[in-house]
Amino acid sequence: KDRVLPPSKLFPHVRQCNAALATFGDSGDFTRALRLFTQMRKSASLFHMIPRERFSPLEHHHSLSSINLVPVPPKPTLVTYSTLMSRAISLRKPRVALRLWKLLQTQPNFYTNVISQKRRNGRNATSSYMDPSMLHKLEKEESAIVPDVIFCNTLMNAYAKMGDYRAAKAILNSMLGAKGVFTHEGIPKVKPTAVTYNTLADACKVAGELGAALDVPELMISQSEATGDKKLLPDLRTYTTLISTVARKSIDKQETRDIRSGGEKDPDMAFALLNRMKHEGIVPNGVTYSALIDVCRRCNRVDMALNGLRTMLKQKAKTNLASANTTARPIYHHKPLQNEAGAWTAAINACGKAGRTDTAIRLFRTMQKVGVKPSSWTCACLSDCLLKSTPIRIKELEEVLQYMKGAGLVPSEVMYTSLMGVALELSQKETRITKDGLQVQLIDNLSIDSEDTTTEAIFLFKQLMRSLLMQTEKDDMILKVFL
Repeated sequence: KDRVLPPSKLFPHVRQCNAALATFGDSGDFTRALRLFTQMRKSASLFHMIPRERFSPLEHHHSLSSINLVPVPPKPTLVTYSTLMSRAISLRKPRVALRLWKLLQTQPNFYTNVISQKRRNGRNATSSYMDPSMLHKLEKEESAIVPDVIFCNTLMNAYAKMGDYRAAKAILNSMLGAKGVFTHEGIPKVKPTAVTYNTLADACKVAGELGAALDVPELMISQSEATGDKKLLPDLRTYTTLISTVARKSIDKQETRDIRSGGEKDPDMAFALLNRMKHEGIVPNGVTYSALIDVCRRCNRVDMALNGLRTMLKQKAKTNLASANTTARPIYHHKPLQNEAGAWTAAINACGKAGRTDTAIRLFRTMQKVGVKPSSWTCACLSDCLLKSTPIRIKELEEVLQYMKGAGLVPSEVMYTSLMGVALELSQKETRITKDGLQVQLIDNLSIDSEDTTTEAIFLFKQLMRSLLMQTEKDDMILKVFL
């Protein structure tokens, strides 16, 4: 103990450690965050095993004011666990977050364990400590860890990412202090927020349970009327999540599907939710229309997907006309909606999946004319559509790659792999003919000049490299030698 934790040892404050945990998690180094968390727990445990008379507070008085270190090891708090759990969820490790929750419940200073210890000591009954005011007093006087609304939302989000909407609903029941329904162990009575209900709706979306998701707005309205808090009313995120839930397959195939979930190929419910949110005075944005169009794609209804895009353009034109305060013809490219590019991308993807390549190309060109800049996802969706068409649309593909180069967009690894894979596949399908005594490789439906002996495979690869790389005279010579 003297070697590991000498009396002159100083430690960073727990707030600094929590900030470091957040930094490690945000940078993707979650292993390092867990290592720091383990060191915090071990140092705090060793500190309490050493007799208190071996430490002199005066010895470290100067150090405290100069370098902001403390003689007491940082003991994990509720913020520590909440920070780790939220970073684990963001890194798609919800099960790790749940293990951290189980670990927190075993800590001696967790509020349920503190209450149990008081009951064993013959003090007040356990039920008296379950009141929110008593829990706050317990947290202040006994340094007990009591989950707050942020922690409860984080835990609910972990279940949401796994599609466990029943556990998410149990957390909400515990927060409301509901009786006679399924509740979640270890969750005290806490006032929920709109984020709480939206997280529950997200859990229903992942599970593919529209019927359970449709209960969320009613719960929000009921709670808002009971508390008088208008912030609990359904908002833009609520309806966007509900629309995105339409026509999703349930992850639990053995469960009887709620009749309110409708058919898996019926997007009518999505348009009904869109009309409902407009009636309540909520203005849809690009993310809402993107979810609506994506529902139509899952239902194989390209006509309704394009109808959703036209609905967005009409709303945009109406808004622009009202802001301009003029009777002139509305201009669609004035002030794009928030995340409007996502709706165009969803429409292009829907057309591509249905084999309507020409429509997808027209949408790509039109969105640029109306002032909406295609994103890397837009280009990736259109490129996938062009590569899967028969024959491959080389000219339009080059147009997409040239746009990406001019806009400074970097293709994803999937797009790179797809383009190179198609080039390799084309090279394997080439046929050989003889021209002027030489063997020349050609491929059917070649759309370049007949005098050029470059095949589609080499042409595709060359245009890919030229479109994505900044060309100089030296680079062009290297590319010719390589080809």
